[in-house]
Amino acid sequence: MNNHSHYPVLSLDDICSLHDEALRQQFFENKNKIESKSDFKKKNFKLIRCLETECCYLQRELQIRENRKITHAKYMARQVRHPGFNRRPRFTGHN
Repeated sequence: MNNHSHYPVLSLDDICSLHDEALRQQFFENKNKIESKSDFKKKNFKLIRCLETECCYLQRELQIRENRKITHAKYMARQVRHPGFNRRPRFTGHN
């Protein structure tokens, strides 16, 4: 964790290493903290800013993982229909 303005913020490396469920949980915890502290925005400005930044990083990682799952599912569906599709020719050592 980085220490940004006295508030702990997960680094990008920490975020990337979280399991999917922990990532979602952290995102929603931060979102709830932001909403609960919004009444005291001036007083908690630095904390809210750190939480919002971290929420952006968490949300982006969630999007990346979701897009990766969708792309992988499409690839696998294509492989089932067309085995060998997108496969590179094997190098036999003969030219």
